[in-house]
Amino acid sequence: MGKSFVELAATKGLVEGVGDGRFAPDKTVTRAEFTAMLVRALGRGLSIGSAVSYVDVKSGAWYYEEVATARELGLLDFVSGTSFNPEQPLTREEMANMLAAVVKLEELPLTKDFVSLDGYKDIAQADSAYLEDVRLMVKLHIMTGTGENEVSLKGETTRAQAAVVWIRTLQVFDRIDGYKE
Repeated sequence: MGKSFVELAATKGLVEGVGDGRFAPDKTVTRAEFTAMLVRALGRGLSIGSAVSYVDVKSGAWYYEEVATARELGLLDFVSGTSFNPEQPLTREEMANMLAAVVKLEELPLTKDFVSLDGYKDIAQADSAYLEDVRLMVKLHIMTGTGENEVSLKGETTRAQAAVVWIRTLQVFDRIDGYKE
C-alpha cells in the first residue's frame, strides 16, 4: 500500500528522494520538511515579504518562505513560543493538527457523524488538544493508524507516512486521481 502512495506522491511532485535514486521511506520527516510539503501540496503560492517570528527560522533558509506561508494560513497552531524547531521530527499529533487546519482552511463540508477513537489502544496517550484533529483525520480516512489498534500519535512521522497522508488528503479534496485503496 505505502509504496504505491509514495510513487504517486513522487510523480505529483509532493515528495522528493534523498539522493542516489532512494526515497528512504522510514526516515523521519522534520517540521520544516512537512511544512514545505504542505505548502507545495496546497498550491497557494509562497508568502511575499512576510516576516517569520520564529527565532530559529532565518531568512535564506530553504524552508523560510514555506514556514512564513504556513504561519500566515494558520497551519502552525501546534507551535508554541518563539521557536519553530525546524529540524525536530514531526509527531503524528502535530501532523494531524496541521492537516485539520488545512481541512478548515479549504472549507471542506463535513458531516456530523461521530467517530470513536476507542479502538486505538494508545489513544489515552494523546494530548487532549489534538484529539478532535485526530478524530477528523480518522473520519476522513486520512490517518488510519500505524497498526491494527494503534495510532502512535507521539511517534515521529516517517517519509512514507507523510506521502500516504498527502495523497489521501488530496483525494479528499478531489485534487488528485490515481491510486485508490
